[in-house]
Amino acid sequence: MTTWHLDREGFIQHYLVSGPLVRPFSRPERDKNQLRYEAWLRSVVAEHPAVGGTETVSAKENSRLGLPWRFQGGRDTAFVNLSDFYATMQRVDFDIATALIAPGEMNVSAILWSYAAVDVYCNGVWAGGIASPVYKPIARQKITLPLKAGKNVIYLACEALGVRDTRSVAGLQITSRQNDLAVALPDEDMTESVAPALAFLESAALEKDALRFSLPALDGTAWAPSVPDDPDFAHASRQPHWQDISGQTRVSLAEGVEYVQLRVPAGADSIQRTFERTEQIRPRYIRPVPDAAENLRLIFRRIADVDSLSRGEKFGFPIANMLARKYLGDASHDDARNMDEMLSLIDERVDCADFLVCGLIRYLKNYPAAPDTAERVKRVLTHFRYWMDQDGFDGMCFWSENHCLMFYASAMQAGELYPEEYFPLAKMTGKELHAWGRGKVLDWLDDVEKYGFEEFLSTVYMCVTFAALINVVDFAEEAISRRAAKITDRLLEMLALHTFKGGIIAPQGRVYRGVLYPFQAGAMALMNLADPAQPYDYGEGWLGFYATSKYRFPDGLKEKMSSPASVSYVTGNARIMLEKHADWCLTSVQIPREPFTRWDNETKKPNADPSSHAFVKSYNECFHGTTHFQPGVYGYQQHLWYAALDGEAAVFINHPGSASENGDMRPGYWHGSGVFPALKQDGSLLGLIYRIPEEHPLHYIHLYCPECRFDEVRREGNWLLLRKGSGFIGLWSSTPMEPWAGMNFHCEQRMWGSETACLCLCAGAETSDMNAFRRRAFSLRPAYDPAAGRLTAEGFTLQWTPGKDDTQFL
Repeated sequence: MTTWHLDREGFIQHYLVSGPLVRPFSRPERDKNQLRYEAWLRSVVAEHPAVGGTETVSAKENSRLGLPWRFQGGRDTAFVNLSDFYATMQRVDFDIATALIAPGEMNVSAILWSYAAVDVYCNGVWAGGIASPVYKPIARQKITLPLKAGKNVIYLACEALGVRDTRSVAGLQITSRQNDLAVALPDEDMTESVAPALAFLESAALEKDALRFSLPALDGTAWAPSVPDDPDFAHASRQPHWQDISGQTRVSLAEGVEYVQLRVPAGADSIQRTFERTEQIRPRYIRPVPDAAENLRLIFRRIADVDSLSRGEKFGFPIANMLARKYLGDASHDDARNMDEMLSLIDERVDCADFLVCGLIRYLKNYPAAPDTAERVKRVLTHFRYWMDQDGFDGMCFWSENHCLMFYASAMQAGELYPEEYFPLAKMTGKELHAWGRGKVLDWLDDVEKYGFEEFLSTVYMCVTFAALINVVDFAEEAISRRAAKITDRLLEMLALHTFKGGIIAPQGRVYRGVLYPFQAGAMALMNLADPAQPYDYGEGWLGFYATSKYRFPDGLKEKMSSPASVSYVTGNARIMLEKHADWCLTSVQIPREPFTRWDNETKKPNADPSSHAFVKSYNECFHGTTHFQPGVYGYQQHLWYAALDGEAAVFINHPGSASENGDMRPGYWHGSGVFPALKQDGSLLGLIYRIPEEHPLHYIHLYCPECRFDEVRREGNWLLLRKGSGFIGLWSSTPMEPWAGMNFHCEQRMWGSETACLCLCAGAETSDMNAFRRRAFSLRPAYDPAAGRLTAEGFTLQWTPGKDDTQFL
């Protein structure tokens, strides 16, 4: 019988999975405190039914959920990950099964890791579990598995609340007798089918112009070129063009193919692997450089050509595209249908419906609607839920920095549109709703003027905030409009300050996987508008709002992008450092900051007002992550630092929040942080100390270093030395760097273990060549003392001092 080993940390990596089974979920109870309400819903969604028949599992039969079994696993599959985004509230059930092969009877210690509620059965007998789902951090439960000699079927019945980004994740880590055990699938026929398919997939190596296999491709194996996510929902149903490669050991890859998929039959299904050709993902420039007016026309044309912004496989958000088309006089799309579908989504109150409402109000302020459409629009806007303490049940996110401004401004402007109408969910007239929204907009402006942005420099969410702000600029009274314009100036000036040689090189309050490609950052759409010589990005089409705006970009943005900078500044609770020079850029948040008084998180105060903006901001810190960075505290979507020689040749280290690139996780494999390090930047030097607690499942950090972006790469001892043009980056680790190949090749170095210190050095043309840079790097003599928690180098010291933050548990 074919078997597999546990991974190096004892995780099972081979599973059968059934589900998820997704069904609408609601409860009659209500709570004006949305986060508390969702926490309560998580506590009641799990029913924990007794599950029979778990001692045998056949891949030829459906599971108890009425759904087929399929394989999930292989290298880097420490967890089953079925994470997804749910725009409305759902109940999510999924089952997992595996088998442990034991040489004799034994009790084995294990840790169950999950964000879902789980019941674990061993050979049909309940062996423990986790009572309720959590949002973050991952739950950890020690259990004992009573094994018999031979095959032992381990069955996990999982239940979760599906709301927005939902972590349908579970895994088992064996902590005793690891060398005595082997892993198989419960269905032996499935094991024998999966094993050669998995071995073939793991034999694949991505080369510059080919995909090469050390084993001949199995019968039925196929590959397909794949394009990155298309922004147009009209193209969401496109299927890959699969090409059979049975028996082959090499597939030639054409220039311009950025992603490659490989599919191998396994049982009645197939298993797949995706490869990313990093060197093929390049900045997009318009050449020759257009003038400002032509560049603006091209921006609106790109947005107008997209029928509707894709929000996944189920629906699109068309409003920014409609605004661009209306501005250009483009009637080539069925925007009557788009309007109808958009109003239905607002009525359904899908998550991010506030984006649609904000755009719809801009549309109404600029273009007349036909009488029948106008009547329906009025009904939709008067029956919308503009805040979490209003009547209604949905899964909308209200509290993030961009969302709350969208809701506040939309309430103010919708109330102004219909001052005498009654808004039943708000229990206010339009005039009253306008006054409420206006007060909240003022609170938001007061807060950002005083503290700065929490989602600072986010190349995703600054585009959203930009669109919300210009609605305030355009439609609020003059005094409020001027304040919103100044904050918009500040947003753009920060992004321009961090723009370096064609990319936004910045620590960020919230990021996604696009952090690997600074030149493709969504906010490059804003920077390209300021300077048409910069690369452009679609930016989710938010500049469609700008087509009818009176706001104008501040002077000096282009100069900020091209000028050197050596600055330190504060935004939120974060201290940002930036060294931007002719040949290199190094930037980071400081962890911890110098002593300072942080703004208060109100959520733990017994007499706090949950309707206040201060409380909402505190919600956001709990949910979307803190800017009060402290060593050892759990992270979320925060990006901590970059070193770059241009917009393409950028490197960073993070502690992953997910074990692989599979699934929709925040934090993810590359984006965000599992736990925060101690981090200090001093000029061209940056140091890190990671101490990963046992409460976190992943005990390694990794370096993103796309070697294809550099002219010279040299490894020597614990140093990795990089050159591009006359710029240099040196990276040292107290733990040896181990090359790793996952979705992309020659881009990753792992540093295994619970405790690692790293040092980064940057230099420019003053360093004549790589040999001179090597001498400078080695002269630093970096060393880490784990007993003292201290990293030292010539003229540099970083001390680990653990922090604590109970706001990061939900």
